[in-house]
Amino acid sequence: MKNLTKIFFAVAAMVAVSCTTDATDDLGVQIEGGVGQTTLTVSLEESRTQLCEAVGGLYPVAWCAEDAISVNGVTSTSIAIDGNASVATFSFPGVLNYPYAVAYPAAADGKVVFADQQSYTEGTFADGAAVMYGYAEAEGGLALKHLTGVLKIGVTGDKTLSFAQISTVDRAPIAGEFALNFAEGEVSATATSKELISYSFGEGVELSSTPTYIHVAVPAGKYDELYVTLYDTDGGVMYATVKAGDEKPLAAGKVREFSNTIAYTPNDSVFVIKDVATLKAFAEQASELYKNVLFIADVDMTGEAWTPIEGYSKSVLGNGFAIKGLTAPLFNETSASIKGLHLTDVNLASND
Repeated sequence: MKNLTKIFFAVAAMVAVSCTTDATDDLGVQIEGGVGQTTLTVSLEESRTQLCEAVGGLYPVAWCAEDAISVNGVTSTSIAIDGNASVATFSFPGVLNYPYAVAYPAAADGKVVFADQQSYTEGTFADGAAVMYGYAEAEGGLALKHLTGVLKIGVTGDKTLSFAQISTVDRAPIAGEFALNFAEGEVSATATSKELISYSFGEGVELSSTPTYIHVAVPAGKYDELYVTLYDTDGGVMYATVKAGDEKPLAAGKVREFSNTIAYTPNDSVFVIKDVATLKAFAEQASELYKNVLFIADVDMTGEAWTPIEGYSKSVLGNGFAIKGLTAPLFNETSASIKGLHLTDVNLASND
């Protein structure tokens, strides 16, 4: 664990956006150009990339040794951090020219990347998941600002969790590559943005009656409801919806705690689709299946025979996954509710 810095996120104990220091103040930056190399030194404590352990209800933030930033799409080649994490010096190949568009984590020119693969760390979010940016027209100062907020979700139970998936109810993109107007700080989704965050519990996290908190880093914005799918080490799965309990948007650099803790119980009312075999099994049972259907992976139907599904009337929860290569419609007539399911590389041939 790194030494504590002087600037903190404060997290409200109850619902809604916490009243915090926003941690988006200007950083002191020194930029040195030389033959074949540019060095950028960040010398103040206000913005960092990772929350550390809570101290008195506050979460200190710090640079990580694995961090890399980009300037105008050029990725830094090394980082040097001082003894108390108050200075990080990044080196770049070649001489960089103004204006400087700075992205953390490092990204292609004009882009920032929000992590679609995150992992459980007690009391904090995943390393490297806090996206920041900066812009400077000319020498004389640079401000790094947060683009990420943190969603805090509590889970209780008596199982051991292995994996989770998080997505928005309205299927808004929350991860992957986004375009950024660095001068204005405006983020917009691209064709490679993703609707789903995969969240790993490593070798497993054992639940109890005391909530285990998941911290998920996402683009700042409005998050009233989320879909959360939880998986345990015994093969169980639970699909839940959590609500924020207010209408306030999630501000950059802040943490939102959702009002309802998830009481984890494997849900027998969900039929899980993870491959060709389970998709075909769903089609065969559809007219007599009274369970909701949940996709947990893409399904490639290229070269597979397919007869459209008949008689299903519950909910299909796509979780942002796709069925690829269908040569006939997925359904004939249906009253089913279908959310977040994509069809790609479809090749239909019919006179009907």
